Amino acid sequence: MALPGGVGSDSGSATSSSPVELRERLERVENEARSLVEATVEQMREQLQQYEQRYDEILQQGRILEEQLSVAKAELSKVEAELQVARAGYQELEAALTSCRGDNNLLNFQNTQLRVELQVKGREIQRLRQAALSATSPGSSPPKPAPRQQDVPPAIASGARSGGSSWVHIGSNGDNSGAPSLPQVVGESAPCPPATVTDPRVDQLIDVVQQLLAQRNATDQRCNDASPVHEIEEPERQEKHVVDSRALLHLKLEPVPSDAGGFRAWKNALLVQIAKLDMSGEGLVVEWLSRSFTAEKEELTESGLLPRLDAWIAGEMTSMRVLKQVTELEQEVIAYVELCGQTGSQPKGRRMLALLAHHVSIDRVRGTVLTASTLFQVEIGGNSVRDLRDFVQRVRTVLCSIPIGQRPDDRLTESGSSTV
Repeated sequence: MALPGGVGSDSGSATSSSPVELRERLERVENEARSLVEATVEQMREQLQQYEQRYDEILQQGRILEEQLSVAKAELSKVEAELQVARAGYQELEAALTSCRGDNNLLNFQNTQLRVELQVKGREIQRLRQAALSATSPGSSPPKPAPRQQDVPPAIASGARSGGSSWVHIGSNGDNSGAPSLPQVVGESAPCPPATVTDPRVDQLIDVVQQLLAQRNATDQRCNDASPVHEIEEPERQEKHVVDSRALLHLKLEPVPSDAGGFRAWKNALLVQIAKLDMSGEGLVVEWLSRSFTAEKEELTESGLLPRLDAWIAGEMTSMRVLKQVTELEQEVIAYVELCGQTGSQPKGRRMLALLAHHVSIDRVRGTVLTASTLFQVEIGGNSVRDLRDFVQRVRTVLCSIPIGQRPDDRLTESGSSTV
């Protein structure tokens, strides 16, 4: 009996100790898990702090970069302003240089003309001296007296004074107080009588003066040919002096609209954008581009003064982005480019703009009549000042849409415009 009881007591103690071990084991596992979680949390907290510090550093660097960007933008604006001032100064210098060149050409021409006149007068004075010496040589006939001071032309009198010849006025008792004349012959018994109007020497002097005047009127071409100083020709105007190529790099054409009203706004915007490229100050670019919308397509086979701008417009007009709303025009442009490739010619942008204008426009004669009739069919909405202003604005809008050469007679609109 003792054996079973002993065995039963040992088994009961073994079963009673197993829950304790399980509890201890569970507590040990919980402690290990808690320690692991706490260590993980602490590690994540440290990483979070590091991330926050890094984020603060990045924010600080971003603020520094923003400040540097602001400073760079301010410096860029300053440099652009200085560039504009320098460009204006350069244009002023070019204008001054052109003016100086013109003045230099004028002075060279005047100098050459004076040289030619001086040579002609010198030869004439030399001829008169030789005639006087031959007339006063011994054994010759008595010389005929020179004309009076009031009868001598100013050109001959001044030439005689500059040549250094001394003329004795015969009949003045030998004094030299009178006008210069031929020297008196030594040994002559009595002075010659005064010259009359019929003196052949006076006629000869008059002929010489007339020849000098005729030569002076015809010296322009001869002076240019015989001038030792060549005129400085004004440099030919070039496209780089007219179009701002750097501003052209940032310019893009907007998509072409499919209706006539949208095309009108698109054309006006294009003219304004192209006008910003003009560096000449004379509106050459706008005048050059406006022919695309007024001239016939056959007249736009040449680029004129602006070949690079014409090529740039051609490149933009062949872009799918520009022609995505007008598929019919796209086919015409492609056909025109293929034709240029077959003939070996360069596609012209103005020719493509003329194709566009012809595509969106209606018949010219009928369009003009309809537009003119629309102009006179505009009605006033009321009697207030605001209605009157609205009426005037609509009339101006319709009138400005008509080409200048196709507008109604001024007599039909001048009274309304004067009232406005």
